[in-house]
Amino acid sequence: MSGWLAQLPPSWLVIQPRSHFRERRETSRPNDEHLTPSQHHGVLTQRDYMARTGSRVVLNLSGADKMKHVEPGDFIAHLRSFQGGLETSQIHGKVSTAYTVMRALDGAQSHYFRWVFKSRAFIGELASTTQQLRDGQTVRFEDICSLRLPLPPEPEQRRIADFLDDRVARIDNIIAARQRQAALASTMPWRKFDEAIKETDLPQAPFRRFIRFISDGPFGSAFSSADYTDNGAAVIRLGNIGFAKFHGEDVARIPSHIYSQFPRCQVQPGELLIASLGDENNHAGRACIAPTGLGPAMVKGKCYRAITNSNIATAEFVQICLSSGTGRAALAKAGTGATRNMVNLDRLQSTRLPLPPLEQQRDFAENFREHERDTGRLTQSLTRFIKLLTEYKQSLITAAVTGQLDVTTASTRIPE
Repeated sequence: MSGWLAQLPPSWLVIQPRSHFRERRETSRPNDEHLTPSQHHGVLTQRDYMARTGSRVVLNLSGADKMKHVEPGDFIAHLRSFQGGLETSQIHGKVSTAYTVMRALDGAQSHYFRWVFKSRAFIGELASTTQQLRDGQTVRFEDICSLRLPLPPEPEQRRIADFLDDRVARIDNIIAARQRQAALASTMPWRKFDEAIKETDLPQAPFRRFIRFISDGPFGSAFSSADYTDNGAAVIRLGNIGFAKFHGEDVARIPSHIYSQFPRCQVQPGELLIASLGDENNHAGRACIAPTGLGPAMVKGKCYRAITNSNIATAEFVQICLSSGTGRAALAKAGTGATRNMVNLDRLQSTRLPLPPLEQQRDFAENFREHERDTGRLTQSLTRFIKLLTEYKQSLITAAVTGQLDVTTASTRIPE
């Protein structure tokens, strides 16, 4: 017997899934809406999923009449169930034939098995059974039927489900509150910087005064992703340019003979890197400094490299200013483009920014970094708390669905 079922209460049974579940093979109905199962949001209509996450999903238009019907209370094994368990649908609809849909029979409360199928113990068993699976492969009904499941008496199934509904909802509320706190904390250095700039009566100057050189990367067919290699010179793309921070996790590379063809695009440590394109989350004109240790590097199209005029400005202040709300507001006046904000070279250079004396620029930058360090410590603490609470939630679910926790007497000390 599997280890997670070794110490069930005496009145509980160990069952084969096939005895209490059936695969639903019914084809979709004319009015069924397309559903999207997800680990983090459960089962939503595609429309709701895209609205909630901002993500786009592939619409199955050509095979819409070949999809599977889903009823409320049905369980859906999706393409990542071996990582996050099965999802329980609360709504009618249809899903791709790549998903497995199953329903509970008499004696198995879907309310209870909703939690069984999301427990860490079940997910571990499913993962070990389907260890050859990877993202994009189907978890079949036969895979699930090869496992064993706990089956308490029906009244106890209902008590456990009610208990977990209440306790997990409380835990999730606390986690969501701490996540909001962490998100708000991450904006604190920027708010402090913008407030300090606003409270100080500073002269302004066009961006061209801050720099002594600027160049954009090559456009068109100069080279493409097909030319990328594992070694060679780094290619700095839009995704590498963060808010006063260089993101070096995903740096493309090109052979040295291509790199040598673009001397004006070659980047030295300490130079400014500026993104000419943006969207609702990453505004055009955000900037960072090229780090040391990058080696030979160049900017790609839609990215600028600039050298600050050290008699006028510090690169540290300029990257923070361009990435801040102050910079975003100034750059928005210079931006073009309906869907992705864009700042071309002429407009970037004419953008007017605050220009304090050099010593004051250093003070602004140091204060920003100090607030950033404070925020980092708070965010780390919140992240640890969220991780511990998430682990506790999973332990609570597993203990309850296996009878290791008596839900009739349990007190979890979770605040309302």
